Amino acid sequence: MPIKISSPANILVLFTLALAALGGIFFGLYSCGGYYWHIQAYWISALLFVVGSVTFKNQVLNTLGSKLLFPIIYLALFLASQSVAATFYPSAPESFSEFMRNFLITVEYGPCA
Repeated sequence: MPIKISSPANILVLFTLALAALGGIFFGLYSCGGYYWHIQAYWISALLFVVGSVTFKNQVLNTLGSKLLFPIIYLALFLASQSVAATFYPSAPESFSEFMRNFLITVEYGPCA
């Protein structure tokens, strides 16, 4: 059965994944020297959206396994997008090896390392 994008619960799941990716990009680029309450507000809203996505009945997260895996996927998507974005701050890497080195450093130590 195809997934109905028009269902509000399905849209909530897609929006939550977009929040993970865009939040990671934002904090990868702009978290160094920013206000601490920004990250706190983000994680509170992320928690609400993840809980809502898992709680409301939808066609995307329709098994117990997918509901248990969803918060892990959210965190992995946030970390990956944050690490990719942080490699371009303050300037773009000059080579793929420099990109990978900066990516791994960001994964291990955070975007302001």
